[in-house]
Amino acid sequence: MELVLKKDMEKLFGDTEKVKQGLEELEKDHAVWTIDREREDVADILEGIKGLEFDVNTLMSDCVSLNKMKRKNGIRSDLRQAFKGLDNLFEDLKTVRKEMDQSYVTQGELDQLEIDWARFRKTAEQIREDLQQG
Repeated sequence: MELVLKKDMEKLFGDTEKVKQGLEELEKDHAVWTIDREREDVADILEGIKGLEFDVNTLMSDCVSLNKMKRKNGIRSDLRQAFKGLDNLFEDLKTVRKEMDQSYVTQGELDQLEIDWARFRKTAEQIREDLQQG
């Protein structure tokens, strides 16, 4: 894997770990009904997701620059799936914020956030595998 892509992936997975920790904090704070800390957690997670979006954009730009987008069903579709996953996460967090403002977040909303998060992580792993093979 090219050095620049390796650095991009390290940044992506470093930021992924930060978001994962934020989600864990949100789960803990939700369990003890700490609404103010939940709001802070959601704000931190949103910032983390924005960072992930930047990371995926950077990775895509570097792949284009290094001509790594050739394979039809490889990195191109994985990057498209990553952007779709990020969009789902933004929507989940938007729903969580809205519910939080109205009353409290339900466990079902947090479960959906976790599901979409797992899908994004799986896509990120697939991108890493594609880059290592290409």
